[in-house]
Amino acid sequence: MSCLILTEATAIRQFAEQWGNLTPPSPFSGWGLVARWLRQAPSDAEPFVLAVLGPHGELLALAPWQLSKQANGMRQLSAIGAEDAWYHDLWVLRPEHATDVATQVVDALRRTRRDWDLLSLNLRPEMSAPLIQALKRIGWSFEERIDWRQQPLIAWTQDWQTYWNERPSELREVTLRQRRMVSRVPHRYYTARGKEALELLDPLCRHQASNYAGAREWDAFHAYMRMVAEEAMATGTGFLHVLEIDGQFAAAQLQSRHGDRVYGLLRSYDVAFKRYSPGSLLAAWSFEELHREGARWVDMGPGHYAWKHSVQTGVTETVQMHVSSPGSLSAMGWVGLTGYLQPALKNNQLIRRLRDGLYALTHRRLAAAQS
Repeated sequence: MSCLILTEATAIRQFAEQWGNLTPPSPFSGWGLVARWLRQAPSDAEPFVLAVLGPHGELLALAPWQLSKQANGMRQLSAIGAEDAWYHDLWVLRPEHATDVATQVVDALRRTRRDWDLLSLNLRPEMSAPLIQALKRIGWSFEERIDWRQQPLIAWTQDWQTYWNERPSELREVTLRQRRMVSRVPHRYYTARGKEALELLDPLCRHQASNYAGAREWDAFHAYMRMVAEEAMATGTGFLHVLEIDGQFAAAQLQSRHGDRVYGLLRSYDVAFKRYSPGSLLAAWSFEELHREGARWVDMGPGHYAWKHSVQTGVTETVQMHVSSPGSLSAMGWVGLTGYLQPALKNNQLIRRLRDGLYALTHRRLAAAQS
């Protein structure tokens, strides 16, 4: 068994046929998305894909990861899409080899410790327990944090009416009032796929960026989600649920279905129709429609919000794991100090010289620690 580290597009594409014939467990790990990312990768990121091979060259596991340079100068190793990809689990194709595969991956990380400073992963214990345990044993600095609220989840084990009756009475009453209000004007709910769905991404992203301005760097997030959406539409797993009011876009949800599990990737609404609460109306219709079509799980993604709490039945527990190679913690301390000083005293020449000197010292410390 061996682990290859692929940092060139040509080397990665040699696995295109094998990878492309596999059914990805989520929208974030299929070959199509990786191929799109290789063509459209941001300037501050480069591929760092791991492929674990068996004794006869057969593919046993994949890790579609990237290496990106952070604002503080650290080189972060994470999944393609970084925090925008909800899960970073090692994709083990043969579960019986999970422990041996994890050992191979950790050995590969040891061999490349001079190439990265921080390994940041969002892992599901039921899928990545061997990797989590192997990372703990390497002796480097790490932080593990279980976030019990990170991935709100709907798990339907009963008929729709039973599920809906178990939701908070306030949610059901408000939804009924909103439905009565919107029934007085022309409106429709529908499912958009393919080209039609991709065309609706523009207003969806525009309204999200406007409604939640300053909440995050929306351009980078939407660029990644557009790649996810394009691949989902190409493979037939992607679709948008849409609410129109008076013939105009009122709200939409981008989703991707994998078996009986649906991933709710992106949602927003037009504030011009705020009095109807179009996002909440669409969510209620969408979930009922998904249930009718046979979906049994809806993963609503990171973030704990009131509307998610009102409809969820549980959570997908994840482990946030941050592993730093030798020397990185002290380096991050120096870089953090200069980053703290810079905004307050950016016009002070002495502080600027101190900042530049600390940056130089940081990188010398890193080089010394990793040599």
